[in-house]
Parts: sequence; structure tokens; C-alpha cells
Amino acid sequence: MRIAVRTGKIANPKVASRLMLYTLAKELNIPPKDVFEMPFSLAQELVTVHQEIESFKAEEIGRAFKK
Repeated sequence: MRIAVRTGKIANPKVASRLMLYTLAKELNIPPKDVFEMPFSLAQELVTVHQEIESFKAEEIGRAFKK
């Protein structure tokens, strides 16, 4: 799991699903059980949205430091 988090390379589907469950539960501030009961397609879309938001934040921070 540590390698997956640090490198972003996830070969094991079990690790990928656990990371998705943790990320969504933490970011949406909901119990992991609620994420587990979501349709997979919804969970995938929410992770994609979260990824885009975090990417945008990182870009903005990068711009602020360049000034």
C-alpha cells in the first residue's frame, strides 16, 4: 500500500479499491460504509473530480510561489 501511495502505481485491485474508499470517505466526510454502498461508477466519478480539484490546487500553489 505504501508503494502505491508514494508512486501512484497500483497493480493490485484490492489496494486500489481500499485507497478509493479511504479517499472518498475522508474527502466527503462520510462513513466508509456509505462509500462502500455507492455504485462503483459514482465512486469513480467522485475520485476523478477530487483528482482534478487537487491538481488545480497544486497548480495554483505553484503559481503563487513563482511570484
